Amino acid sequence: MTIEFSKYTTAQLQQLQVEVGQAIERRKVDDKKNLISELHALAAEKGFNLKDLLGTGDSGGKKKGPAAAKYANPKDKSQTWSGRGRKPVWALDHLNAGGSLDDLVI
Repeated sequence: MTIEFSKYTTAQLQQLQVEVGQAIERRKVDDKKNLISELHALAAEKGFNLKDLLGTGDSGGKKKGPAAAKYANPKDKSQTWSGRGRKPVWALDHLNAGGSLDDLVI
């Protein structure tokens, strides 16, 4: 298909560009939905579940979430730390004063 662009104004070409971009995005969404449906059907035909094959289903394993608090500030028990990531200032202050993390265990 050949389109003669010379008959369009700059404004019309820019509008056409916007509309083509939107059409491409809609087509991508539709193509993705169709492909997912096809993959589900193919997996079912072979006796599988697509989520299980791709590892996106519930594997029965423990879900990751925020870690439970393991340490607390002795001066303010509402300030806690899981032991992961950077040490909070209150924990560093305690350690710098000669204390140990064992002193802060909840």
